[in-house]
Amino acid sequence: MGAETTVTVEKARATSGKPRTTSWQLKEMLTAWIFSLPAFLLLLVFLIIPFFMAIYFSFTNQTLIPGPIPTEFVGFPWQFWRIRKFGVSTSFALFTLVRWSPR
Repeated sequence: MGAETTVTVEKARATSGKPRTTSWQLKEMLTAWIFSLPAFLLLLVFLIIPFFMAIYFSFTNQTLIPGPIPTEFVGFPWQFWRIRKFGVSTSFALFTLVRWSPR
């Protein structure tokens, strides 16, 4: 009875756990990550970092041409002013462009 129980426990452990990864599979996964790394770096440099920089700069008074006024954080009121000033005209222009564009 003791030998049967040991065999069933070992079978249960062998079938229920995660499959073991071999050294060949580990090398293959490492190779895949190495080949994917340049693509991830390009995405990071050209998409992700500029996206967060744009969000940061939208809350400052940063200009393209450096001037005597230093860059400072102006916060949410600047965003609301921009929406009030440009929101309606931009929305109308996008609506017009999409509505009357040739298909």
